[in-house]
Amino acid sequence: MASGINYIHSKGLAHGNLNPNTVLLAYSIPRRVKISEFGLTNSIDFSSATDSVESDDIADEPSHKNKWDPQYKKFLEVLSHPKYWKRRSTSAASHDGSIPVATVHGDVFAAGCLFFYFLTRGSHPFGSPKQILANISESRPINLEKLESEHFAYELIKNMIGKPPTDGTQFLIIAASEFAEILPLNIDENKKLGKGAFGVVFEGTYQGKRVAIKRIPVEGEDCKSKAREINDAEIPMKLNHENVMKLLHVDCQTDERYLFLVLELCAGTLEDCVKKGKQGFNLPGDAQVLYQIANGLDYIHATNLVHRDIKPENILISLTSPAQMKISDFGFCKKVNVRGSFSQSALKGTLIWMAPEMLVILNEADDNEQDTLPRGTIQSDTYSAGCVFFYFLTNGNHPFGIYPYTIPNVLENNPKLLIAAEKLPKDHFAYNLIEKMIKRLPERIMLPEVMKQLHPLLSASKRTGKFRLAQKTLTRADMIDFVHSTIITRFHPIEPVLACGSRRVRILKAANLFIPFLNWKIEIELSARDQNLSICSLEWSSDGTQLAAGYHQGVTMVWGYPSGETLVEMKHSSRITDIAWNPVNNDMLAIIENNTGLSVWDLTTMRPKPNEGDGKITRVPLFKDNAWMVKWVSENHIAFPRHADVVVVKLYENIQAKIVSNRIEKCFSHEGRASIQWNQVRRLLVSYPYWGNLIKVWSMDMCEGDVWVEHPLHMLEVPSGCTCLAMRPTRDLDSQAQTTTKSKKSIIIACGLSDGDIMIWNPLEKSNNRVLNRRSHEIESLAFSSDGQLLASAAESEITIWCAKTWKPVFFTKTLYTATNLSWFTAKSSGGITAILTYTDTSDNIKVIERW
Repeated sequence: MASGINYIHSKGLAHGNLNPNTVLLAYSIPRRVKISEFGLTNSIDFSSATDSVESDDIADEPSHKNKWDPQYKKFLEVLSHPKYWKRRSTSAASHDGSIPVATVHGDVFAAGCLFFYFLTRGSHPFGSPKQILANISESRPINLEKLESEHFAYELIKNMIGKPPTDGTQFLIIAASEFAEILPLNIDENKKLGKGAFGVVFEGTYQGKRVAIKRIPVEGEDCKSKAREINDAEIPMKLNHENVMKLLHVDCQTDERYLFLVLELCAGTLEDCVKKGKQGFNLPGDAQVLYQIANGLDYIHATNLVHRDIKPENILISLTSPAQMKISDFGFCKKVNVRGSFSQSALKGTLIWMAPEMLVILNEADDNEQDTLPRGTIQSDTYSAGCVFFYFLTNGNHPFGIYPYTIPNVLENNPKLLIAAEKLPKDHFAYNLIEKMIKRLPERIMLPEVMKQLHPLLSASKRTGKFRLAQKTLTRADMIDFVHSTIITRFHPIEPVLACGSRRVRILKAANLFIPFLNWKIEIELSARDQNLSICSLEWSSDGTQLAAGYHQGVTMVWGYPSGETLVEMKHSSRITDIAWNPVNNDMLAIIENNTGLSVWDLTTMRPKPNEGDGKITRVPLFKDNAWMVKWVSENHIAFPRHADVVVVKLYENIQAKIVSNRIEKCFSHEGRASIQWNQVRRLLVSYPYWGNLIKVWSMDMCEGDVWVEHPLHMLEVPSGCTCLAMRPTRDLDSQAQTTTKSKKSIIIACGLSDGDIMIWNPLEKSNNRVLNRRSHEIESLAFSSDGQLLASAAESEITIWCAKTWKPVFFTKTLYTATNLSWFTAKSSGGITAILTYTDTSDNIKVIERW
């Protein structure tokens, strides 16, 4: 900002209308600030009635800056009005209250306010819109203390928004100079780290930290070379993985002749390490080194990219202790399709590390026929990684022999040194693995299987069983949804598969339980015919073969899995508020329509049949009650709350003959609007009023033949309002089947309270209830893991995971916004994933906590 405004001033001009709307961010890598709108030269009259934004009805600055909050969006809209970014003049020339639009001092004042606005993420130094004009007149920046006095920009901003200097001091020029010193890109050309085909790497500093700087010449290059350079810069900017080289910054302004890529500084390459006898590198165990290389490469593949130049020189070793392997050099990277294949007009890579299918093409193809090369696959990277594994373990040898015999041996499928077993014994843990990695297609092993075989060999320090916040965050851009709508997540009931829905649904999948979430790959993308619809409910069938989505616009979609085929599209009269699959019959779906009621659909009658068109749509008649949630309590019974009770309805008199009953069998009275939970093993229904104090447990077995039940089986009065409730499931992954014993321990109810407590209640025990640690905010949501071993709780700006055996917290993290849509996946695995929790914060990011 400072450089752009100073440039305008250097041309003898002043902008005169600087505000948040005239400072743009260019759509480039890296993002660049652009000063815009130079045609506004008229004075703005503060007393004018033409101002389109009224601030009187705008509250003070929101304490929580949620970009989707309409009130906060309105606040930013008001705050961006030009009148709040101008110094009010008291000169004779402006006695009417107008502002001289274009002056250098005015630009400096506005720039200081904009610097503050950016650094505080949306605050104005002179207060809220109600206060700004008066405080500017009185030179009273009441918000300035939001920046610590030690902050690098504090004094500069204070001077820029103060009274204009009379001694000719140019605070904006000083600011640009001091900012440049704080954030310099300094290259030490005496410390050359390496040289590649496209540039030289030097050591240097960036933001005061030691870094590696790759200098790529761009002056006079042709279009293809420049395209490659941009590719080299843009791809790693989008990658974020501990085993992938992190690109910190891209600079093309320091010297117009070069493009500078600022990278993590590493201790050296895998080639350097091997040549030095692995001395001076704090390496982890051999299995850990191989796993990290596979992990980083699999992540690259999961982002639909192929590397195409995996070799020892492109595996870097971090300066950390212990060291980490990092995949680098993305100049030959290329996008692949969902099947992992890509088109190629020319072969890329380093010959002795190329896969045999690539060398065969090179050996047989005529130079004039390069445009018709067969498609490549990510499996070529797997082959190269296998060769690198062998190189590392044998201290510099290639499995196909020494150069110049390497390439002929590859073409003859003769891994000479591997077969000899002199450099690497056959009983070595990696021998069979490498053998499978360097096989010819289609016998070559896939990287997820490589990781699965290596994972049990990792040191215990890497498999602690502790939770960690996964680095991967699925944002709205990942969902291809640029218009606001809530993102819903649901894990598959059996496999490591996650459905994420907003307007479209993306299915992410792990090949096995040894793949960290960061490497889960988008498998399918689903949508309704009208792609402008927004999802509000998302549920898997109990067997995981179908996925249903309910939309705000009154549409329900059902897709098959894993085919992704659209099975059913239903249109309703109003918004879908809840959907529930029958736990026994996976073709029965209950749907709640807002302000309309409940309907149950038999999907077998809705699918296309030969010679019968779309078939006849069959559903149990609609209940007109204003229901908002539904639970299946048997194959033939559903329960749903109404305003003063909870009813259980029998759907069919004869379920085989599909003779509709629609008879209310049981009715449980309740005070006010209630929500419900169901325990299948003990056949207990729990009802609780939102923000009420009385929780009731009803038995489905005690009232056979009775319609009205006057007294619940158990009741609990909580000290503050119940905001959410979760029942511990009876499924136990340590047993071969679902638990069927009705033990006392199987009935655990967690109640989230408005005062921040979580009450753990076992209705079958008379002992005192346990109260988990009080939080400062009300509990927003609770969710037990599917095995019942863990409980996740979300309060404002925090997530806690509790062990359901000791009721002690095992993980805690702060969140930027309130977490919602908690969803668990748990599985029993030897050393692999045991639990994953996803949640959506109110900025609509999907974040993941996983345990290994």
